[in-house]
Amino acid sequence: MAIESIQVFLPCQTLDGFPATLEEDESEDLLAAWTAAWHPGLLAAAGTVPAWASVDLPPASVPTTLEIVPAALDSRFAGQADATVAAGPRVRGVRGREQIVAAALAAGGLPAASLDAELEAEFVALGLATLLAEVLARRMRSAANLEASGFGADVVTAARAATAGRTAEAIEAIRSCYVHLETARARYYPVDFWVLDLVLLAEATLGPPLRAEVASPAPLGIVASGATVAALAARHPDSLAAVRAAVAAGRVTLCGGRDDDTPALDALAAEGVLGSLRAGQAVWREQLGTGPTVYAARAGCASPLLPQLLGQLGYVGAIWSSFDGSRLPEPHAGLVRWEGAGGSLIDAVARRPVDVRTTAAILGLPERISDALDHDHTPVLTLAHYAGTASRWLAPLRLAASRSTCVGTFVAPEEFFRRSGHVGTTMAFVADDFPPTRPPATPHATGAASRDPIAVAIDAAVREAEGIVAARAALSGLLRPAPIATPAAALPRGDGRRGLWSRLVGRSRSGRDDLLLDNGLVHLRAHRESGGILALRRPTDRGNRVSQQIAIRSTSRSTDPARPWSMPEDVAEYTRMRADTVARLRTAAGSDCIESHGRLVSAAGAEVGSFVQRMALVAGAPVALLDVEVRLAATLEGPPLDHHVACRFAWNENDDVRIRRSLHAQGVETSRGWFTAPHFVNLERQATRGPEDVVTILTGGLPWHTLAAGHVLDSILLLPGGSAATRRLAIGLDLERPWDAAFDFLVGRIQPAAVDVPDNLRLTAAALEPTADGTTRVRVGLLESVGRAGEVRIGWAAEPIRAAACTADGRSRDDSGVRIDGRTTAVHLGAHEWLHLDVEFHR
Repeated sequence: MAIESIQVFLPCQTLDGFPATLEEDESEDLLAAWTAAWHPGLLAAAGTVPAWASVDLPPASVPTTLEIVPAALDSRFAGQADATVAAGPRVRGVRGREQIVAAALAAGGLPAASLDAELEAEFVALGLATLLAEVLARRMRSAANLEASGFGADVVTAARAATAGRTAEAIEAIRSCYVHLETARARYYPVDFWVLDLVLLAEATLGPPLRAEVASPAPLGIVASGATVAALAARHPDSLAAVRAAVAAGRVTLCGGRDDDTPALDALAAEGVLGSLRAGQAVWREQLGTGPTVYAARAGCASPLLPQLLGQLGYVGAIWSSFDGSRLPEPHAGLVRWEGAGGSLIDAVARRPVDVRTTAAILGLPERISDALDHDHTPVLTLAHYAGTASRWLAPLRLAASRSTCVGTFVAPEEFFRRSGHVGTTMAFVADDFPPTRPPATPHATGAASRDPIAVAIDAAVREAEGIVAARAALSGLLRPAPIATPAAALPRGDGRRGLWSRLVGRSRSGRDDLLLDNGLVHLRAHRESGGILALRRPTDRGNRVSQQIAIRSTSRSTDPARPWSMPEDVAEYTRMRADTVARLRTAAGSDCIESHGRLVSAAGAEVGSFVQRMALVAGAPVALLDVEVRLAATLEGPPLDHHVACRFAWNENDDVRIRRSLHAQGVETSRGWFTAPHFVNLERQATRGPEDVVTILTGGLPWHTLAAGHVLDSILLLPGGSAATRRLAIGLDLERPWDAAFDFLVGRIQPAAVDVPDNLRLTAAALEPTADGTTRVRVGLLESVGRAGEVRIGWAAEPIRAAACTADGRSRDDSGVRIDGRTTAVHLGAHEWLHLDVEFHR
């Protein structure tokens, strides 16, 4: 008996109840069954479009109805229907669209049709688009009502033309079907909603997978770093040519920015961030003839510094999300105007991307789209996957998108930003809102093939600091020298009476206190029992500023059934330092230091490691140097934030201390329990009377730090997978410009400020350039570094003849209001703003 209708069973009783999420096998079987029903041979034989029925309430079987049950739903179907007797043809327990089509044709007594693959793909795309459009209509509290239009007749016309070999007629009828779908969509949402299709590149997917992606009939964006583009050019010139052609045709937008995804943004100074962006653009331009116009990064976090840099470098927008699982601040909007320092703005797509590597994600698109339509002024959805890894159903979705906007307007990212009209909600976040980069969860190997990640980070910080210090030195000759500081007066040594410290720790037979170092600016006292720093203070301080020890942290989860939710800090265990020797030594340079040797002992009394710690003071500076060597009896294991070796700094628990960490070498107030700070950490005591005092930990490139208690900071020295480490840190008291001290420390020197610069400002510099009219021009960056907006004045050694603001890539700006007042330039800076100036002098 000829079939007169086709029925596919779905896991809902009405489309209002169509599940927003399904298991992957359920999603795959459902779409395979539904799109199989849209095979032209079946449509032409039935003379109507497929219908659906509830798998939980199946209707009575009809002899002329072909029934298709998705394999994953077969058990639910069998529980409600007669599993053994079917009045008409029925397909059950078959997986895979091609297999279901073959089984359905056989069940309906139809010949196995041989169709053009591209034409059959058109019907798959139409079937998928119809299901998504109908579910979306119900999500939007409407109905497609396709049965009241000519949709069904056009579908049958297309199917019969296809089976008869009339391809052009079939395509024309399919186009008419999409018109009906768009008309139905216009009833519940008459304006565009946008879809950005992003393809992420990795070195393993640069060959045929990338060429297949670039051939997409719908516009897309390619996300890559400069290093990945360089690898593409070197290894896959055919893929590079395909990308170049697609970009020229306007079908592909280049999305990127940095030259590499490592190191993470929060490991870099401001110059490093800008340099990484410039290097990335240079690679794109060299290999593809044009640079990225939309900023995106696969990994490495976002940064509050980006809005002011991206706009100046020619970017039209940004993809807010990274694709490594980092959770950025949630704007709760699709399109936002991301506001950075100094009022800089850039448009950004902020909704989290849909990972379309799964069929469940494709089937869940109506839920995601309806949520955007309900809540966003400019609804936009981002799809993302690595080249060659997408669900098989993305291809028919793209084909449908090239024919119609019934499931969204697929648009290249650059075109989206140009057409969106800057109507996003303005969002501004404080710097501490951006999540720090987590330490690697995989233990590092101890062999030569894989280095300690902390050592790698320190080496990178040193290389960066060398360039920054060299540029600063080249600039110093143009700046007004700093006032000569009055040397610190030597404190009286007393009348020979033994004070409290002497009574507690004793003196040597010569009368010298072997546990005390004093350079006239700071006093450092070592602890005889532990070998750490007992006290570090100014000569005029009434009490200790900070103490220090080394410890191994381990975390054992609570076994108390009444406290299964215990926080890690509640069950953390720390070893104790037990010094074997604490001795005062004379260094090769002729200065004194204190060196302690000892053991790290667990709470149970077991020896689990050894240490050597050297403490010294910097002549003429309120800075103590700290060299630490640690060797463990066994390799560390466990999550890195719960198991590590740390240098611990403690202060008075009754002090009100504000913690300010370095981010791009700027001081950022933080309330996080752990954070990155590769340059410095400030412990700023809020004094009720008199000036504040500040303890600065110069971290020497150590990336990760945790606030172990309200008055204890742990700087992580060694991560799981390691068993030995040598690190250097420093502790400064009341340093006015900790960023300069941090860079000096990284390159192996600490010196007082040589130029007269405001205490909230760091100067960045490019090379000096002679001009054709006999002047010297320097491009200098003014980086506000403590979050204090206001006017800043720079004193120059000579009178400037011209000073003007410019962008990071050298284009002039007229919105900054730079003034010249004799040998001084003055300009207003916003909190954490980085303003670039071109200043000219007579030679």
